[in-house]
Amino acid sequence: MSTTQHPANLHGADARPAALLPAPTPTPWQGPGVVCAVAEQNGQAAWVVNADTGSFTARVAASCLLQPQVGDTVWCCGIVGEGEVARYWVTQVLERIESAGARVQLPADATLASADGRMSLHAQALQVRSQRLDLLVEQASVIGAAWEAVVGAVKLTGNSLRSVFERVTHTAQHHQRVTSGIDLVQAEVLDLRAGQLASVQGEHVIVQGERLIKSRAAQIHMG
Repeated sequence: MSTTQHPANLHGADARPAALLPAPTPTPWQGPGVVCAVAEQNGQAAWVVNADTGSFTARVAASCLLQPQVGDTVWCCGIVGEGEVARYWVTQVLERIESAGARVQLPADATLASADGRMSLHAQALQVRSQRLDLLVEQASVIGAAWEAVVGAVKLTGNSLRSVFERVTHTAQHHQRVTSGIDLVQAEVLDLRAGQLASVQGEHVIVQGERLIKSRAAQIHMG
């Protein structure tokens, strides 16, 4: 009767199984590249970069606030591998064409803070766009040659309002003023004119003139 030998016995008692090949290890990489196109990766904005090692799609690192543009020379880092193992990021924008603009983008719910409590913005023109703007300050000072505002509604609430102007011109279709205390007007010349009706009412009405009081009309009713 023939007997079946175990495969391990075919090569002797000292035979051992063949060793497995090690899995490829992802290799870190960094170097310069040139942005050649805008892409999308996992629903997020990404950029196609050409480097010495080839082309790849990279996302912007969280610390890179200056958004890359096509034609920029950038510094990238990443992990070289197959499939989802390969990942690349743009960490810095090294060079840009002078005529191209710059866009600094912060993540959502960002806050700008200064360690010493002081921060300055300098620009020939500054534009702020927002659906809502809230300013919380203890004291504000605005110095400028001209101030122009076009708004739908203005509401001011405070304890005191003081303004000093060389000339004030106010034009409105309807003007209403309510004063619960004293309403005082001082002027060298006071001219009040009404196109249809001028009415002065009060519990006591006093009109004084040091030299002359003159009333002129087609009809004058007293009493």
